[in-house]
Amino acid sequence: MGSMRIILFTENQRFGGMDTFIVNLAKYWPDKDDELFVICNDNHPGADYLSENLPPTVTLTKHHIPLNWHIFSRYIRYLPSLIQKILRKMFRYSLIPYQLYAISSILKKHKGDALLTVNGSYPGGETCRIANIVWRGISDGVSIHNFHNYAETERGILSPIERLIDQKLRKVTNHLVSVSKYCSSTITSRGTFKDLKSIKTIPNGIELENSKDGVNLRDVYGISKSKNILLMVSTFEERKGHEFALNALKIALSQRDDLHLLLVGTATNNEIGRVQRLIDERGLKNDVTITGRIDNIANSMSAANLIIIPSQDYESFALTAVEAMLNELPIVATNIGGIPETIGQDGHCGFLVDPGEPDKFSEKILYIVDNPEFSKKMGANGLSRALDVFDPKKMAREYHKLTRTKS
Repeated sequence: MGSMRIILFTENQRFGGMDTFIVNLAKYWPDKDDELFVICNDNHPGADYLSENLPPTVTLTKHHIPLNWHIFSRYIRYLPSLIQKILRKMFRYSLIPYQLYAISSILKKHKGDALLTVNGSYPGGETCRIANIVWRGISDGVSIHNFHNYAETERGILSPIERLIDQKLRKVTNHLVSVSKYCSSTITSRGTFKDLKSIKTIPNGIELENSKDGVNLRDVYGISKSKNILLMVSTFEERKGHEFALNALKIALSQRDDLHLLLVGTATNNEIGRVQRLIDERGLKNDVTITGRIDNIANSMSAANLIIIPSQDYESFALTAVEAMLNELPIVATNIGGIPETIGQDGHCGFLVDPGEPDKFSEKILYIVDNPEFSKKMGANGLSRALDVFDPKKMAREYHKLTRTKS
């Protein structure tokens, strides 16, 4: 098959792993004669990152299609959370007719030969499923729906609408793809997909970007050389386990006082306020620093002694774990979702602890800090695993193959 025009369509309201995925996919796309087009919402916080990091041969288009979470949430944020949730869902579905028309117009202009939609959780972005659905009326080319997080079970009075959208998506999409076996398995919790056997799993391919973009975390945040830096990189959603991490840190500090926790990641003011209150309540003001977002954080990880991933609820892939492995850093993480699938055997590249057990989490942190030779060996194991399993070239080849395969 000759060269093709490949469209990557995404919707995102946070900067993060999906942006890295798109950049690496484009960078290592094996057929250099193919034309790649990336389409995203113009209010995506990662749009600038895409503009700066996509290869110059890739065309980036930012659209202005109205999205429920952007234009509606600001007006209802003071209402009770349950009412907000109901109103958001109702308004979300009311936008579908216009979104169908607008996305169809955009895709027609690009005249693509294959469509790869890059979604977050499932159902995820409002426009991602719509893109696959309208694509079938525009082209008979391959249609791929990729999702990077768990699938939610449809429930409530609006679930019949969800089932209709799912049925249409399943009918017109050639390939459903996710980033971990755990993540892939969650799609069967939805009625339309409960008998689905053909979903594919392609692990994300990760690499460290240009090291000159990194910062010295110890110098920038004034952390003494005598301190061991624990690094947590994530959004500030409650499920990410900041409270759990702080509880584990407090236990660890009762045995040695040379630990400092850096909390890195994008967050709203409310989310930062919540975590800061948790820090103050535990008397950890001098032991924890909230940095906010740090661009290309993977290039700055080397200043840390270990990475912690304390998620307490679903976790699809654990991108941070792979970045830690590439930096030859040991990991302490919770045994939840796709995390163990990413890290591998407990004790080889990192330790896995059940959620809700901060004392055991603390124990593993202390073991790594107390045993530098073991820590070094764990880091070397991680690098070897990352280079083998999470190679971006391998990932790009798999997606390239799917764009040429209809079944």
